[in-house]
Amino acid sequence: MFSVKNFIFPILLIPLVISGCGSSAFEFLDNKNSPEANRESVRMLIDDQQYDEAVSVMEGQCGISGSGPIECANDDDAQLMAAAYMGAAGLDVLDFIKNAEDVAAVGGDGSDFQSMAFLFPPYDADTGKGGLTLNDNFTKIDKAVQVLCNITGVANCGDISGLTDDQSLQLTMAQAAAGVIAMGVDPTNQNVATAGGYNTTSGSPVSCGASCNAVETGLIMLSSNVPSSNAFDVSATSGAVGAYVAKTLITSALSVGSIGGFVDAEVAQMISDLVATIDNIDINNLDCEATGTQVTEQNLGDFDITNEELEIYMEQCLQLQ
Repeated sequence: MFSVKNFIFPILLIPLVISGCGSSAFEFLDNKNSPEANRESVRMLIDDQQYDEAVSVMEGQCGISGSGPIECANDDDAQLMAAAYMGAAGLDVLDFIKNAEDVAAVGGDGSDFQSMAFLFPPYDADTGKGGLTLNDNFTKIDKAVQVLCNITGVANCGDISGLTDDQSLQLTMAQAAAGVIAMGVDPTNQNVATAGGYNTTSGSPVSCGASCNAVETGLIMLSSNVPSSNAFDVSATSGAVGAYVAKTLITSALSVGSIGGFVDAEVAQMISDLVATIDNIDINNLDCEATGTQVTEQNLGDFDITNEELEIYMEQCLQLQ
């Protein structure tokens, strides 16, 4: 059985090679420029929360630069690269696990979005970390999604059957974070501290201000404020945010649903319910707490979240409590 409670990415564990009396447990580090030596260095940097340094080392190892593809030829490198990006954006694996264990639905309309939002760390104005609120953090989270999607060799995470459970959970975290950020994007300025993410008191998107009214939600969903090069090839033109949110949430549900024997089903159900609520929203028969079925590769085509559905959900289901 796979439980998030016991989950620690094996890729982040320090491998010890003990070959005999008097031998160094780190003989594989003799060549300080070897790929494995770089991986060990990155594991230590991540353990010390020196995420920007870890990103720099892994981008060099994977040959990531400029506007080139965000991918690594080695799967271990891809997971390390994604972990470094996520950490640099303030999304800590162990914090996520603790929050996933402790989170309780806020209750009432929009509780699935709010509960999912609270799985992520709040923004800290003193350190500039966490909160998933800054333009730079949005880009880093999206890069984590890209590098994990590229493990599959299929564009836009269209086929995740080749991923391990660890990779799927890591991808779920990144995709869900990207969706939460995008729903809170300020339609006019993505470079301010409040441009993206959620209100730490209510769980509602910060972009809504006092309430998610029709004017605000329309502007948000029609906004072009997504990373110029993103995991789902969404063109940064009018309507980009809505398209990006739809893709990240649906593929997040697909990723978490693929994890075999996932014990912490409340997290998987939370994401599935959110997708189902938005996908089936009807202004004439409003249900802000729909129960969803698991998203699979077989039924993936049945889910088609539109900008109009997102606007209705944000306006009707995400009013401040």
